[in-house]
Parts: sequence; structure tokens; C-alpha cells
Amino acid sequence: MSTRLDALLHPSLRGDEETRRRAGLTVVLSLVVMGVALAYALVYRYVVGFRDGAVILAAGAAVGPAVLAMVGRRPWTRAAGHAVTATCFAVVLALVGREGGLSSLAAPWLVTPPLFAALLLGRRGAVGWTAACVAALAALYAVEARGVRFPTTYPPEWTERLTLGSHAGLVLCTALLLFVFESRRAAAHARAERATEALARLAYWDSLTGLANRARFVESLDGALARARADGEPARVAVLLLDLDGFKEVNDTMGHAAGDALLTLVGARLLSATRGCDTAARLGGDEFAVVLDGVRSDSDAAVVAERVVAALTVPFALAGGPAAVGASVGVARAGVGATSASLLHDADVAMYQAKALGRGRWVPHAPGMTTRVLGAA
Repeated sequence: MSTRLDALLHPSLRGDEETRRRAGLTVVLSLVVMGVALAYALVYRYVVGFRDGAVILAAGAAVGPAVLAMVGRRPWTRAAGHAVTATCFAVVLALVGREGGLSSLAAPWLVTPPLFAALLLGRRGAVGWTAACVAALAALYAVEARGVRFPTTYPPEWTERLTLGSHAGLVLCTALLLFVFESRRAAAHARAERATEALARLAYWDSLTGLANRARFVESLDGALARARADGEPARVAVLLLDLDGFKEVNDTMGHAAGDALLTLVGARLLSATRGCDTAARLGGDEFAVVLDGVRSDSDAAVVAERVVAALTVPFALAGGPAAVGASVGVARAGVGATSASLLHDADVAMYQAKALGRGRWVPHAPGMTTRVLGAA
């Protein structure tokens, strides 16, 4: 919505996006109704010579400024929506009364108040105004059934041209309102999709680094293991588990903001050091992990582990100065019957072995390592 249109809205209507959209639509439709009514009033008065119709339409257009005031000086969006709809309803009924009743050119225009209500007031408003229009038609029918005849006050020679103009105007008006309705529906659908994507991102992605979170990591690892087992190649899946060396010192000396910045940079370097088919994740704190799929030999996992260690050895440029941290990396390949939990456990044991050997290195998991590490601890 343009800034110029926002200037016509009360400040309290500009905060919530949905309220802002509905208030803006109320303003736009009010301006359209006011402009169209004035144009028809001028044509009726000076071209057709239909004075009664001109007065009715001019009176309807005069309501426009009041509607604009409802959303400009007060946050009365719903009242303004009812005012626009009621004005349309009253103008059409008044024209029906001066154009021959149910057989008049204005009678089909009673379809417009429910359309306005659907756009401005929602489903319940549309139902209410539909009932009002049906009741009005029933009342007109009952009155005419008793012999009452409504006058036709426009010149008879204009009947054919007014019929064409009325029908064409009704088609154009209905098409415009349906276009607006479809635009609102599409916008609502897009907002719902964005909200769904945002929820999915919160559920599966780390908000700080943009990497996968623990839930997404485990889901990816489970999927890779299931596919590998189905293909009879369980060992093609491996896990890298890494913990930053010296992260606590950065947090303590430079502050948590610097620590967060460091984690973000680590995530970026981790992505650049891994392959496109790998899933890099932040499991929590300064612990990261990578799912490697398509590993044909130990050397495939070793290449990625070497790149990760090398990438994280280069000092990081932070606002408070350079920060030199490294990473201890544990590597574990899946075997027959491996699960996500067992693979992560093996990688964790290997990572602690890397820390015990001096940090800033990677260590592959080997049989019996669990016992040795626990014994050393």
C-alpha cells in the first residue's frame, strides 16, 4: 500500500498488516464509489435530464467524505465498511423507486452491496447484507403485487441507451469487485504460505547461523541411513561432529554479541567447506555436525574433515578484534545396524579423542575407542 494512501488512515490502523489492508481497501472503494456516483450524477443531470437520479447519486457521493473521516480521524474501519455498503444499498433502492420498481435498470445493482460487504466486512457481513437485499426485493415484489406502480422519471427516449449503460456498468463493477476479491484471496494465501515457511524455518533451521538445527539434522541423518540400508550400502553415510576450541574465551573476553557473530561466521565457513550434498547443522551452543552421504571410502570423509579443520583454523574478524579458534572434529562412518543415536555417539567419542590429543584436529572413530576415551577420562 502506498505511503500516500497510508496518510488517509488513522495511525492505529497502520500497525497490523491485515487491518491496514482492510482500511486501505475501504478508502479505495469509498473513493471509487464517490467518483462513479458523481460521474453518473453529472451525466443524468446534464445529458439525460434525469434530475431525480442525479440528486440520488449526488447524495450518495456526499457520504464519501464521512466514510474517509471514519478511517482517517477515528479507527472505525468496520463502521466505515457498513457505511459504504449501506450507501450503495440506499442509492440503488432510491433509483429503483424512481425507475419503475423491480423492472427498473437499477434493480440488478442490488447484487453489489453483498459484494462490498464481502470485501469490507467479511463473511458474516456479506451474509447480513445479502439477507437485506433479498428482503428488499421481496418487499418490492409484495408492494407491486398489491397494485402499487413505481414511476419512471427519466426520458423514455433514453431507455435503450440507459439499459445498455446500466448493464455494461454492472458487468464492469462486478468484474472489478471480483478482481479485488481474488487479489485479496491471493494475498491472504501468500501470507499463509509465508507464515508456514516461517514456522517450518523455526522448526528445522537455526535462527542464528541459518544452518539446520538438531531436529532437521536428525531427520536428514535418519533419511540418509534408511536410503543407504535400502541400497545395501550402510557405510556410505558418515557424521562429522565438531566442537569449537576456545569459544568460551571469546564469549568471556569479547561478550555474547561477539560470540554470536563468531557462530554465524563458523556456520558460513562450515557451509563453504562441505559439499553441496551434505547437511551442515548447529546442534546447540558451539557444537556443529555434518551428515555426509555418498561416502565411498574413509578418504572421502577425511577430505571433508580436513577442509573443515583448515577453514576454522583461520582467525575470524570480529568487531572487537580477531579471534583465533579451532575445532575438534570426530568422524564416524555407519555400519550395519547403525542408528542416528549410535552414529552420533561414535562421532562424539571421536571428537573427545581429538580434544584429548591437543585440539584443532580431526579423529576417526575406531573400534574400542569408547573404552579408551572413558578410561582416560
